[in-house]
Amino acid sequence: MAKISKQYCAITNLVIFLVFIFTSFSIQATRPQEFSRSSTHSQQSVGSINHPVDLWGRIRHGFVLPPIKHNDVKKYEASFTRDPGKFQQVIDRSRRYLFYIVEEVERRGIPAEIALLPLIESAFDPSAQSSGSATGLWQFIPSTGKNFGLNQNEWHDDRRDVVAATSAALDYLQNLHKQFGDWRLALAAYNWGEGSITQLRTSNREQGKSINFHQMELPQETRNLVHKLMAVRNIIERPKEFGIKLKSIPNRPYFDEVAAHHPIDIKLAAKLANISINEFKALNPAHKSAIVQVTDLPRVLLLPINKKDIFLRNLEAYNEPLTTWQIHQVKNGENADELSKRFNISLKQLKEINGIAHHETLKQDQEILVPRISKRIDADTSIVRQKPVIINKLTRKTLIRESLSSIRKLE
Repeated sequence: MAKISKQYCAITNLVIFLVFIFTSFSIQATRPQEFSRSSTHSQQSVGSINHPVDLWGRIRHGFVLPPIKHNDVKKYEASFTRDPGKFQQVIDRSRRYLFYIVEEVERRGIPAEIALLPLIESAFDPSAQSSGSATGLWQFIPSTGKNFGLNQNEWHDDRRDVVAATSAALDYLQNLHKQFGDWRLALAAYNWGEGSITQLRTSNREQGKSINFHQMELPQETRNLVHKLMAVRNIIERPKEFGIKLKSIPNRPYFDEVAAHHPIDIKLAAKLANISINEFKALNPAHKSAIVQVTDLPRVLLLPINKKDIFLRNLEAYNEPLTTWQIHQVKNGENADELSKRFNISLKQLKEINGIAHHETLKQDQEILVPRISKRIDADTSIVRQKPVIINKLTRKTLIRESLSSIRKLE
């Protein structure tokens, strides 16, 4: 009887063990599929799971910098909220860019407060330019921009490129934080220069003074940058306390990417995407000419995420050249008035498109941009400031679509 009982117990234990193994295997087997579905959105899905509706909650969740109790912080809180309408205008501009910036900030493990820095630097205007030649969402000066791979030429200024400038700014800030070990000093160095902060810290050490952000004798503008950022952080964290009603920003991407391997008129690109020229410029403010110029590497265009497929379908159905401009080399005796008549374009528009001053005369061998076709066009010249170099003849087959990880030819 005891032998039977032992056998029974052994069988029972085996069954229980097998059930446990099967159950555990089943649970584990479901996880890769769930993870696979969410991981197709990469880092975006992580934030979407934590904060499924509104981006502000996601940002607040990432606040980690210690509060600063200073009269200047209170002063800027009052200044920013004195006119709630103006504050909301800046927030409205941020809708195009903020989700992407938050994604990058989270991916790098940076405090969420940093995602609000463009509000201080540029009021989320990627075309903003300071008196010191700083420009873009992150206000790079030319030399620092070049140091971080932001190309600046007659075709485009990558300091205004949303994706490129965000990557460069976060690289720079991470480098500064690694160097100084304090986000407030990193922000101060971002404003004043790392050399200046290093020199001041060295001087303070030699004199036995503090190297703490609050005790260092920083320029007022530099200290203000940190105080302003903390003021904005407080407003975003507790908007009702400041009489601000933040409009919801969806916790999902605003734009998607399409890569152009060859030039295309900006006006045409906007038309194919069924968006306004202003919307196209807001997402692609780096381009300084009437065309998206492409040289060795493709240029990535940003389009509203719900317009990308529309753009691609319209592009496939479009059978005309993608550019309406060509280069003309000025010959001896030619002048702007005669060329404007020959190419059926107004004199004013010809000068605008080539950045020619009112009383400036053309020089022999000078290269200017003229219409490719011989009929009058309504070209967009509002963003043209400098003359481009050369444009090759194109058809629709020369534009290549590129998503984040896949490329396919449009034929």
